[in-house]
Amino acid sequence: MPYVQPLFAPTEFVFNPMQINTLNPDGTGTRGGPLPRASAAPADSAYSGILECPCTTRITRDLNRSVLNGHYFNPACSRDAHRSDLWAHHNPTCDIATYVGGMECCRDNDVLLDAEQAQPEHEDEVHFKWRFYYEDYEPPTRHTPLVHLEWAVNGCDSGGPHGNPNNCRHIEYDIVRAPSGTPPNEAVHVATSHFQLRDMLAPRCNATTDEYCADASVAKARGGAMKLVMAGGHCHSPACLSVELRNEDTGETLCLITPRHGQGDAVYDEKGYLWLPPCQWSEADPRLRAPPVLPLEANLSLVKRANATYYHYGVMGILQMRGAYL
Repeated sequence: MPYVQPLFAPTEFVFNPMQINTLNPDGTGTRGGPLPRASAAPADSAYSGILECPCTTRITRDLNRSVLNGHYFNPACSRDAHRSDLWAHHNPTCDIATYVGGMECCRDNDVLLDAEQAQPEHEDEVHFKWRFYYEDYEPPTRHTPLVHLEWAVNGCDSGGPHGNPNNCRHIEYDIVRAPSGTPPNEAVHVATSHFQLRDMLAPRCNATTDEYCADASVAKARGGAMKLVMAGGHCHSPACLSVELRNEDTGETLCLITPRHGQGDAVYDEKGYLWLPPCQWSEADPRLRAPPVLPLEANLSLVKRANATYYHYGVMGILQMRGAYL
């Protein structure tokens, strides 16, 4: 029986492009473009330091009111080192006084150059093309519906159902550069979060109005467990080394995602970018393992590893998964 993502009478399609032009920023056809002083990318890097959104001299911060560039700043880093070790390791993202880069300095229409740098007048026209393939939904005889499950190393649900008390908005952190002289194979930054499967579910939610509905009451009524069908990682180029999901009750690595890095200029193989192959399970495909069945009380851990040869602003370590009720 195929697993599907049900959509209930959609009336519109909304997407949020996150784009910074570094291919031709000033209209001259030259890659790269100007960089703010806080750019952490090395001079010979294959990526632009502006993509990591370093905070520039245009940014204002009010420490007394916790306001960064006119917006309230509340990273809400967990004080529970078991839930997330970012606060315990004094990650700069956890305090407005030490926050130096990421989405909070990279809002829509923000200028990502320092105040004394001129903003290029050139504008690009960008076109998007989308194709949608669908079929009529036929439960329970033909289709098994999937639910969205998500977790971040920040120790919270980074894209969960309405009403989940573990939902969060701040889903980034910094990779602090390894001390000078650290051997390259040891310059690895590790961020870890321990959680339970139930932490990604709402007590109750409505699948017809909440596209990310994962309902604990339904899971309880169907045996108190869920199948894991797919696990996709979200981490940033160029530093990402791996995203790992572990079952702490059994010691098993459920999913290890290792990025494939681009090597040149060919489409889908651009140097400085990466692709994250997902973990997939199936009862029907003999090439894949059967979906793991996890109780709601399953103790899980998310481990994100990244290269710390250089500093990196506003990175993420997230698992975006699909599961099914029993």
